Amino acid sequence: MCLDLIFWFVRILNLFAAFQKLGPKLIMIFNTMKDLFFFVCFILIFLLAFSIASWSLITTHDQVDWYYNSNGSLFNVTVSGQGSNLWTWYIIRHVINYGVWKIFGQVESFSQDRIDAYSNVAFILDILFVAIANVLLLSVLVALFNVTIQYVEEQSNQIWGYQRYLLVTEYSVKSPLPPPFHTVPNLYHIVRCLIKKCQQSTINRIETRTGDLRAVLPPDEDAQPFKNNSIYTNAIASLSIQLAHNVSCITNKTIPSKWLDIAYNLYFPFDNSTKTYLEYEDFDLKHTTIKQADVVLFGLPLMWPMNDEVRQNDLLAYEPLTHADGAAMTWSIYSIGFTELGDLDKADQLFRRSYESYARPPFNTETQSGVGAVNFITGVGDFLQAVLFGYGGIRLKLSELEFKPHGHLPGQATKLIFHGIKYQGFVLDLTIDNKIYEIFVSSQNNNNSISLIYEHEDHHGLLEVNDRLSFSIDTHLIIRQSVALCP
Repeated sequence: MCLDLIFWFVRILNLFAAFQKLGPKLIMIFNTMKDLFFFVCFILIFLLAFSIASWSLITTHDQVDWYYNSNGSLFNVTVSGQGSNLWTWYIIRHVINYGVWKIFGQVESFSQDRIDAYSNVAFILDILFVAIANVLLLSVLVALFNVTIQYVEEQSNQIWGYQRYLLVTEYSVKSPLPPPFHTVPNLYHIVRCLIKKCQQSTINRIETRTGDLRAVLPPDEDAQPFKNNSIYTNAIASLSIQLAHNVSCITNKTIPSKWLDIAYNLYFPFDNSTKTYLEYEDFDLKHTTIKQADVVLFGLPLMWPMNDEVRQNDLLAYEPLTHADGAAMTWSIYSIGFTELGDLDKADQLFRRSYESYARPPFNTETQSGVGAVNFITGVGDFLQAVLFGYGGIRLKLSELEFKPHGHLPGQATKLIFHGIKYQGFVLDLTIDNKIYEIFVSSQNNNNSISLIYEHEDHHGLLEVNDRLSFSIDTHLIIRQSVALCP
């Protein structure tokens, strides 16, 4: 019970992790304890070496009898008690105890009748050990503590946020009821799980999946508390592993096949009846609202491979579920998606929605409602993305730059010109009107020795400075380096 009480009090410290001021302090304590553990292992080597040697010297009189002649010469030596009763388990305690107190600077003085060569050597060893233990080793320990504390202070906000996340995650899945009443919520979860299993036939679960990401927060801020298998989070994880694999020729790091297997087999919730991706596992398409773009981010920026039918179903399914006063950035993503699918009227409507209600007087700048950002740079950036990637039809991929403008321009615009598109050491200008689009190579970085090539239907060739190429609207142009990133 005493030990249990100790563990109980130590466990209470875990609650302080949720506090921004106290949480990092706990991490400091735990990390310095790790430093202390390695220090103890290191100092034990010196402690045992000193203690055994010194204790043997100062106890020689108790174990060995020396006999001298009248002239002072040694004529006989015997072991006390004929060597019996010299060993007891207390010797280990005495040896360690003798050395431990020396760490704190306690050096014993020997009585006059015990001063001899052995005690003198032991006294010298005392001084050396105290100097090493206090001056050198303890100074190193203090330096280690300082480094650890400084590191924790620099990362205090991140550490606090992570510790708070772990604490909230832990208690979010625990029953608030004390034993034995906590079994009631557990029974509820069991029944709920069985019901979900019965409804599983409507969900397309990939049987070969090898990975699930649980207890995460999707981009949709209304998805509270934590959800399992957020489709956006799983896609980001998969793409990150694939990216590391695709650039392994540059990093010289081989990605384990197990990780690639996970990347290609992560679970992506999908409703077969509506042919729509679900925002997360068990998402209800009929009775759930969302705050901002989530699944529709599959089209851009993720450019996740999917057919047009599923892409359109996602856009049509999640648009009415999105809060009318949701984030301005959401409507730009919808606009880009409908532009890519050719529903240009819908794209125009959502493009206007992305800025009209957020552009406020007196300067007509994008401003968040209430006490939000007066100059809402995030919203402005999303407006530009709708122009660049929606009406401009630009797509930046790992090894190529793609263009496919639709020729449908916003509002009463008759021409769009994008100056200074920098790609692989070249600077390009893109001009779009209702019938054609034109690429002009305005300059090239002198340090860039790799040329660019273009591919357009059956035509391809090198791109050089001052080249001007024109193509019909709704046709696909690819620009890439002449040398592959990873041959």
